[in-house]
Amino acid sequence: MMTVHRVELAVLFVFCAIGSVGCQRDHGFQTHAVYRAPLNRFELTVDVSGVVLAGHDVSDNATGCVRVTSLDDAAPVSVELELDGSVNMVSLQQILSTAGLEVASRDELRECVQVINGALGGPKGTTLKGQSESLEVIEVTAKYERQP
Repeated sequence: MMTVHRVELAVLFVFCAIGSVGCQRDHGFQTHAVYRAPLNRFELTVDVSGVVLAGHDVSDNATGCVRVTSLDDAAPVSVELELDGSVNMVSLQQILSTAGLEVASRDELRECVQVINGALGGPKGTTLKGQSESLEVIEVTAKYERQP
């Protein structure tokens, strides 16, 4: 009697495993996120879109745009960066320097790199309120749609 029970469980497990694999599909996403770096005095807006492949948690293929806007009322500066891959500290710092923005906090800059690269990974990689140590999370919107 125990053997029949084990066999039934094994058959049920196989059907569930096959069913879940067959139902997996790619998911498209669009993410819009706004963060404030209070020490560096700028706002970071990240707009990305891509596809998370079936069976994966994050995307390896996303593109988008990052806009950095100074919080300086006297001379607001805004610079945009097209994204087609990950960003690093050096590239982000060069963009800020070119725009005339000085980096006061490397910790904030490091976290900016993390939130940009996380957003490129899709909704599961995007930094939400309560998940950031040095940045203020102003707004996060994500759309996640099943691909045909």
